Amino acid sequence: MLNKVMFKKIALIVVFIFSISSYSQNLDSPKEIVVEFIKDYYEWNQAAIKMNKENQNTEKIISKAKKDYSRNILLKYCFKGFKGQPISFGDDSAHNPKKEIIISEDISKNEATVLTRITKMHDFIIEYEYRLVKKKKKWYLVAVDYIDGKKKWPGL
Repeated sequence: MLNKVMFKKIALIVVFIFSISSYSQNLDSPKEIVVEFIKDYYEWNQAAIKMNKENQNTEKIISKAKKDYSRNILLKYCFKGFKGQPISFGDDSAHNPKKEIIISEDISKNEATVLTRITKMHDFIIEYEYRLVKKKKKWYLVAVDYIDGKKKWPGL
């Protein structure tokens, strides 16, 4: 009989394999990829918050959150070996599938830009620019930038 830890590890592996295979089969447009990224990011953020509330070991929490981010976000949406920005999670997630909306999608050959908008507390509006490239019939995220006026701040 499997103990709880082993069962959880096996379940995580199965979920990870399924999510990777379903990703490649179901996401044909940059807009669809951005929508899925937002969902996955939000789920990752919520899991990191929960872990933070349940555990007082900050170093362990950050280490696990980084591993989960790499596995559930970077490996799924970016080129192999992509090195992103330092992670950040909090009660008010940067991305939220119930609040973040697609403003536009611009595709030019093998490059695409998707703009989104999210309204935060006190009606504070944030826009993000997602940049993607297509290689071997698959779209990959190469940047997610927070737009602040004329400046862009990397957030992937």
